[in-house]
Amino acid sequence: MSLLFALTLASMSVKWEAMGPCLGNPANVTTDPGFHHVFTHEVKDNQARYIIDDQVLPWRSTHASQFAFWLGGGKDWFYQFTDGNETVLWLNGKEERREKFSMYPISVSPKVILLVNGNRSELEVNGKSVIQAHDIFAKVVKQGLLTMHKIENDQWRIQCGKWSIVSSDQPDPMELKDGRIVVRANERIYVDGKPVGGLPILDRGDEFMATPSERSWVLQTVKEPKEFYLNGVMMKTGTLGLLPIEDIEFERGLLMRQDQDSEEEEEPFKLFRITTKNPPQPFSDLVARHVYEYKEGLNDGAAALIELGEDHCAILHSAKTSKNEEPKVVWESKQMLSSATEYGGLSLSPDGTRLGFLTETPIGEFVRINDQIFGPYKSVDWLDETAVVFSPDGKHFAYVAEEKNSPDLTLYIDGKSTGVKCDGLVKYGSPKWQNNSQLKLVVGKDTLSPQGKVYRVTVQL
Repeated sequence: MSLLFALTLASMSVKWEAMGPCLGNPANVTTDPGFHHVFTHEVKDNQARYIIDDQVLPWRSTHASQFAFWLGGGKDWFYQFTDGNETVLWLNGKEERREKFSMYPISVSPKVILLVNGNRSELEVNGKSVIQAHDIFAKVVKQGLLTMHKIENDQWRIQCGKWSIVSSDQPDPMELKDGRIVVRANERIYVDGKPVGGLPILDRGDEFMATPSERSWVLQTVKEPKEFYLNGVMMKTGTLGLLPIEDIEFERGLLMRQDQDSEEEEEPFKLFRITTKNPPQPFSDLVARHVYEYKEGLNDGAAALIELGEDHCAILHSAKTSKNEEPKVVWESKQMLSSATEYGGLSLSPDGTRLGFLTETPIGEFVRINDQIFGPYKSVDWLDETAVVFSPDGKHFAYVAEEKNSPDLTLYIDGKSTGVKCDGLVKYGSPKWQNNSQLKLVVGKDTLSPQGKVYRVTVQL
């Protein structure tokens, strides 16, 4: 890094590290998921010159396919370009190898590279060929290297570590957040290579998926009476035919909605919360009353509910019409919002106690954390589809907003300015909490000038 300085504000410290220059259109500057590197590029005569940090990489065609930078969490990076008739592969800034066929690195440690030569593929691990097949897929997961390849009689072998499964159909493995690998194969469900007992023989129409939080898996059969399983445990849903709401993370159970026939789509539906210990119970009348106002199919919209605690509930309600979209949020708390309030960027704290979102008014935009209100601002930046990012323990929150009398964007933590200001025309990625007291982000300063630089900023509470 060419420049490093720190600023201490009250109970927090702010450290700036210069990562590299900004070439051409500053909007082309991006960073890896872990904020380890930053890259930018300029285009000339259909060729692109890339710079990662301060290292200038060779020119390459702007039309080359299968090009990417980051491996894993972003600490490792690769670069591919054509040198005459050869494809050149770089790993972490150094030339790795040259071949006359395509190469796709999977990871650096262990060094896993997929080689594709026509209709034949080969997987190398630390320089040794481990799989040769027509079709190969590989991915590094928490358990190690997960591979899937086609074998004889159009069958597929999926393996990870010491376990292996042979499937008559192409499987689609899922990795849950705790590292478990769940696979549907041979009309059964396997978890880490072992078949789950107590399940019926699966039908092609059975619904099998991860929960929205990716902490569990669910199975619902199509044959009557419908059966519903959460992590292999049958739920006493009777003939309700409950389906998971796909867009909601629900920590203490699974949010479900009652299935309906197409002829009943204009009828109101009920929402339920279920766990493996309790039968499904409808939410309270106070909350359900607002849910009942929505009729699925009538406006092609969506309704969802998030429970924050015994006395804090919010309903996210988006009704679409042919002319416009009218989003609403109903806040069951000390301060009731008008049903016509426009909102955006809804996010729930990891501990499930606070909801963050922004609202738009004629005098500006506000950030709301439960009953707390911050603003008004000229605008609030959207951070990966949310307005607020919470710390892992849910005690702190951060957002980026444009103040009324400034063209810059400012980073706020717990509603207070950190003094971190950056160019408002450029977005380099959302702030990310490294732990409960440290946050990092990448910003640009003077990026429209030749002296413009990109900085990594670390805020320590």
